[in-house]
Amino acid sequence: MAGVTLRPGRPGANRVEIVLMSTEGGPVDPLEVRISFADPARGIEPIRLDATRDGPDWVADPVTLPAGGHWTVRLDVLVSDFAKDAIEADLTLKTGNLRAVQLLLSHTKMDSTVRYLGVDLDDALTISEAIDL
Repeated sequence: MAGVTLRPGRPGANRVEIVLMSTEGGPVDPLEVRISFADPARGIEPIRLDATRDGPDWVADPVTLPAGGHWTVRLDVLVSDFAKDAIEADLTLKTGNLRAVQLLLSHTKMDSTVRYLGVDLDDALTISEAIDL
């Protein structure tokens, strides 16, 4: 099992923090950890990084993700000289830009985007008014 955290967790440069655990929840001491981020739908090939130890955890930085949205994250963990594990999952990276989300969804009206996202209209308008494109 693995926990992956991106800081600050938005498009641009991010620090990747990786916590690895056995299936029983105990510690894992791998020889090597690599992580990649890909967005095949937008034609973005995997962005690969080698992680380094940071105490019991692993860190990879910076990874520059050019856009928010859906990403495929893959961890390759070299457990021993003879064993390698791969973990793959989807990640949704917040854009921080409601207007950009509206454009990506091809919505002509902001209220359509607000309904789609399930947020309060007043909150969405406050957010969108504070954004310069």
